[in-house]
Amino acid sequence: MVLKDAEYYVDSYLSGRIDDAELVQGVEPLMRWVYLNHTISGVLEQEDFLQEARLLLLNSVQSFDKKYKVRFSTYYTKILKNFLCDELRKKHTQKQIPENLFVREDELVDVAAVHYGVASSSKGYYSENRLIIQENIEEYICSLSHFEKQILYQWLTLNEIEAEELIRPICQKNAYHRCRQKMLMYLQ
Repeated sequence: MVLKDAEYYVDSYLSGRIDDAELVQGVEPLMRWVYLNHTISGVLEQEDFLQEARLLLLNSVQSFDKKYKVRFSTYYTKILKNFLCDELRKKHTQKQIPENLFVREDELVDVAAVHYGVASSSKGYYSENRLIIQENIEEYICSLSHFEKQILYQWLTLNEIEAEELIRPICQKNAYHRCRQKMLMYLQ
């Protein structure tokens, strides 16, 4: 019944008997059916999906061509499934942040020591050079924003940062890369 209704509403829309709002209202049961049957929980909220599905509906009605002898409901269902797959792919890639992405302050001192060519005897740096390195590291750390410091020191786990501050993992990666760029600037 949902599929036949979608066909009726699309035909009516294409012939000009109904407007956009009536089309969306008539095809919404198909949208909900696709969401309930093809969504993995946690990927996308229902309201977000419906909002995107409405936009996709208006675009797909314009691009739909009957000469391929495919029903609109089948065509639109495939578009929605592809959209869900794309969202799942995006969410999955944003979760994959390598564990070695974070560094500690003592590791920064070691990296800086190697960069400055400071000799060490089992991590025991000469006192003058160590002070110079620590001053540069302190300047570097002072130049970081609060969020970049959290990322650098890993005071919060990625999930805690995402939950407490509503910051997406991609933003966390970008903050890490800004930290690296600033460190390279201070090491030069």
